[in-house]
Amino acid sequence: MDPTILSRGEDYYRSGLVESIDWDENHVTAEVSGSEETPYLVELDFSEDGEVEDQSCDCPYEWGPVCKHTAAVLLAIQAEPPDGPKKSANAPKIDIRSLLERAEKPQLAALILEHCREDLRFQSRVLIELEDSGEQALADQENEGEFYRLLNRLSDQQWENFQDTPGYGYGEQDKITRYVILCSAQGPEAARAYLEENLEADELRLILIRADIAKRDYAHAERLCRERLEKEQTERWYRPGRWQYLLYEIYRDGGQREEQICQACKLALLGDRDFYQTTKELLTEDGRWQEMYPGFLAKLKASRPAYEYMEILKLEREVPLLMEQVRLDPKSVFRYGDILAAQYQEEVYQLCTAAIREDSEQAGNRREYRALCGLIKLLAGFGGQAEAKAMIAELRQRYPRRPALLDELGRV
Repeated sequence: MDPTILSRGEDYYRSGLVESIDWDENHVTAEVSGSEETPYLVELDFSEDGEVEDQSCDCPYEWGPVCKHTAAVLLAIQAEPPDGPKKSANAPKIDIRSLLERAEKPQLAALILEHCREDLRFQSRVLIELEDSGEQALADQENEGEFYRLLNRLSDQQWENFQDTPGYGYGEQDKITRYVILCSAQGPEAARAYLEENLEADELRLILIRADIAKRDYAHAERLCRERLEKEQTERWYRPGRWQYLLYEIYRDGGQREEQICQACKLALLGDRDFYQTTKELLTEDGRWQEMYPGFLAKLKASRPAYEYMEILKLEREVPLLMEQVRLDPKSVFRYGDILAAQYQEEVYQLCTAAIREDSEQAGNRREYRALCGLIKLLAGFGGQAEAKAMIAELRQRYPRRPALLDELGRV
């Protein structure tokens, strides 16, 4: 998964936001607290060997295959897996340790390097272990050349398999693996020099930034991050990327309060709703939220799609402003009618009935009739029971030759 998503999932896990994990054989259902009042539902399916086969979350995240809520659940399962997926009782027991102890170094090196190429999480673990252990591990100055020859052979094999794939290249992956070897064989100083010479590789730049943060060299970490952000301006604009989040982390850990607040605000304006709440909390702590709130809200309206702005208005209970937006998008009344009905009852009911009439003209099958009846139920839920009954009667009269519609109306 994206390293930024993994990092945010770790924050959720460490904050205790994974509320429950229920196992049903190899299927997991979990609840994770998030930005909404109701917890998000995460579902996972594991194979008999414990591999993730399928996963889903009902949060609105749409910019990658795995969201932070799923990441948090996986970390929670990893930390406490006694009731996890069951292994096959008939599977043969193999003494992996004895096999590894008997293996030759080149065999182990081939397995590790190949797995590093296939599994970025395993690769990150190798990097951490080699950097933190201070040991020579598998590679040393005597056999360093053998590792490079092995890497070249693997790279050539990979190239033969994927050379016809548009946009394929193994340059960055090779550099990362060479860095792993260099850490072990030459030590941290040579490895850092290699990182600084290969900053065009994002993963190597990220490793160097992390090292700077660990050493509390926040100024250098910020410079490296901002250099990459200048390139990102032309690559993506619709959603914050990992470098924006990393810059926030640098300011936070470095105690640069004003820069931290500005970056949190920027992330919110780029579309991360969690950072709207973060910005609010930071400014509230500083006693500036009430002063900054109107301008911040205006910036959100100008920079974000209407539906995102409306979600913030809902969160802040800005009923008059929310009603203004619903008038521009009348069908959104069904999403916000429960909030608006207390103050704009008659107008909400009128918008609902008008939308139901319009949809009834387009509906032509049972699925669409059910959706139509769902809108009628929402109208009743907003307090408009009389209006809902009147609408049922009106539709029965208008469409007497639609038996499927009449049947669905009878179920409301």
